[in-house]
Amino acid sequence: MKTRSLSVIILLLLFSSLFLITCENPWMTQAFGLITISFNSNGGSAVPNQHLFKGETVTRPGDPVKVRHLFNGWFEDNETFLLEWDFSTAPDEELVLHARWVELELIGIVVTRQPLKMEYFDGETLNLDGLELTLYYDSSFTETLPFSDFAARGITTMPVNGTALSATSHNGIPVSVFYNTFDANTDPLIVNTLGSVLITITIENIIDIDFTPPAILPLSRIAGDTLDVEIEPATITALTEADFNVNSIVWQIGSNVRVDINSDGINNIEQLRKFTIDASDVRYNNIGGHTLRLTIYKAGAPNVPYMVNIPFRIVE
Repeated sequence: MKTRSLSVIILLLLFSSLFLITCENPWMTQAFGLITISFNSNGGSAVPNQHLFKGETVTRPGDPVKVRHLFNGWFEDNETFLLEWDFSTAPDEELVLHARWVELELIGIVVTRQPLKMEYFDGETLNLDGLELTLYYDSSFTETLPFSDFAARGITTMPVNGTALSATSHNGIPVSVFYNTFDANTDPLIVNTLGSVLITITIENIIDIDFTPPAILPLSRIAGDTLDVEIEPATITALTEADFNVNSIVWQIGSNVRVDINSDGINNIEQLRKFTIDASDVRYNNIGGHTLRLTIYKAGAPNVPYMVNIPFRIVE
């Protein structure tokens, strides 16, 4: 049994070696009736040769790829491209097939996927990972390229990847993408300012608060940044002491730090209208996100609080 198995293996090896030899040796190729079919991709991606016995048909290979071109078939004649090869035909001699290409005309570019990161703090570097650009050609052909392929194709951006961003220069500004004579834009970047910040909350009355929380504001505890919050009445008669319970105004940071501003029982309106967070305050300046909350109870309804939340972040 072992002898028979060994014989089969030896025969297979001999046949394989003989087949490989015939592919390289013209005399053996002729003796065994083998022919070689070569593919000239004319500047496209490489296509491997095929070795056939006479009478076999050529297997249609996968279409090669060429930048800014559309593959248009395999031909016996190069440059003139009058004799397209019929893959149902069996060649009787060595053959070279030539790829025909149709050059595509670029008609526009569009950003079809935004970068993964669109919001930054002042001084952070631009990261364009995830950005995708779709190229539109005539003949309804499109090509989508990830950011990693931009350099190889000569696609540039402004600002460039890795640029140190500043709120002054880049906040609200898109990244522009350039290719040939075309350009496209991402959505606007959000670059938050590091440093002291002033936020204004407009109140007509206790139940009419016009305020949209900003992006998480970074405050540097090393630089001693501050966050100043001002309450601005919507009209000259808005927000009188009759609107709220005078003992209910509380500024609170997180779950532990409570700052009661009406302990003296007087001038509550003025104290309500401005509050300052100092990033050097050890009570809440551990690195990470926090929330400043203003809580007010409406007069006559002490069990119904009205709250405003302002997110902020402490950084070094």
